[in-house]
Amino acid sequence: MKSLEFYKSLEYDIVIKREELDGEKWYVAYCNELGMAACHGIGDTREEAVNSYLEEKDAFLELLYSRGEAIPEPSPADNNFSGTF
Repeated sequence: MKSLEFYKSLEYDIVIKREELDGEKWYVAYCNELGMAACHGIGDTREEAVNSYLEEKDAFLELLYSRGEAIPEPSPADNNFSGTF
């Protein structure tokens, strides 16, 4: 198993979604590899959501590492661009 510092240094692609319920709006930040249900951050702004996610990600990685569970690494970038938008 690699070190905890190695996993914490990995750069996961962050997804930010705007959510709304009963007129209230907020942002949720997460990465696909760790899963939105297991590890996410919430904030009134995108920046707050990302900062919250980064804190949660470190705590989640520490938990997985302490349990000896597998930690997913970021997916490699897909360089097979189609050329269409």
